[in-house]
Amino acid sequence: MHQPLNVLLVEDDWSVRNAVRDYLVKHKMSVFEANCLETALTEAEVVQPDVAVIDIVLPAYPDARADFDQHIGIEVARQLRERLPHLGIVFLSAYMDRGPEVLQLFMEGHDRIVYLLKGSKPQELLAAIHEVAGGLSALRIAPGVQMNQRTVLSQALETLTEDERMCTTLALEHLQTLSEPERRVFEAVGRCQTHRSAAQELALSTRTIGSHINTIYEKLHLREAAPGLNLAALLAKIHLLYQLQKIATSTSNHRHNER
Repeated sequence: MHQPLNVLLVEDDWSVRNAVRDYLVKHKMSVFEANCLETALTEAEVVQPDVAVIDIVLPAYPDARADFDQHIGIEVARQLRERLPHLGIVFLSAYMDRGPEVLQLFMEGHDRIVYLLKGSKPQELLAAIHEVAGGLSALRIAPGVQMNQRTVLSQALETLTEDERMCTTLALEHLQTLSEPERRVFEAVGRCQTHRSAAQELALSTRTIGSHINTIYEKLHLREAAPGLNLAALLAKIHLLYQLQKIATSTSNHRHNER
């Protein structure tokens, strides 16, 4: 029998917190609550959660008030990940404009993140929790979140080191050299992060996935990366940049066609 997931719920609105807690408990999860950055870090030390569900606009301390212009929830996630590297993160926010901040967190190397809007169906929250707990999501942002893709793409590139930027730019230029099977593996590994989960998704052996990954590294010139760079992490970043690039191109073409 599987152990219930330990979920740390970080939310300063007591009505939202109670509703989410009751729903998750009903679905056999152990829920621990916090209402600010300070209590979240304290609670996490005790309960060692598997997943944190975090509001983005939060107070830093128990008696403080949340500041709309700050992103304390992002800092909560950042500090929790420093303590618990395998923690899954689900942002649950009323605000649709925090996409760039969430993207920044991912570009710092933090994966397994889902960003949902309050008002999403409860089943979506439940699915997101299981998704990040299972390690299957690199980064997923709900429809409706305001990203301003061109700005986000440029911001994403700016977060990279010079060595990473050189590698990812070169790789993006050579994506068209991938065969269809290699492209499917690139897409799966870019989202899933593990060979095993990619193998399950594509109904292939892990050995075949590994073979394709080696070829992808060669075709995208990742073997030429500077020593010390994590190739798997680079591939995930390339996948995200590729998705942003596609959306930016699609948006540009749509605007052109409307003229």
